[in-house]
Amino acid sequence: MLTTGAAKTLISQNAVDDIDLRVESGDHIVTYYGIGGKEHAYTKQVDSIHIGSLQLKDYKLDFSGMDYEGIDGLLGLDVLLDAGFIIDLKKLEMYR
Repeated sequence: MLTTGAAKTLISQNAVDDIDLRVESGDHIVTYYGIGGKEHAYTKQVDSIHIGSLQLKDYKLDFSGMDYEGIDGLLGLDVLLDAGFIIDLKKLEMYR
């Protein structure tokens, strides 16, 4: 889910269980406050993330136990700004 209300991108732990990405001692723990209350997450640097043809290498992402049915993560302003995305609300389009 794309959200301009989230400063950081947040990925559900359930979405990465199959690649065995887990919290480890030494991982940075962060706390989020939002409409759903308080949420804890851990930060990891991943080799790369892909959005369509875009690839961001050596990128830090936050992972949490968020459990919103059908939503595996929130694409936040960090990725949107770093990738140079433009959101056209009139056309409901996003492009670079």
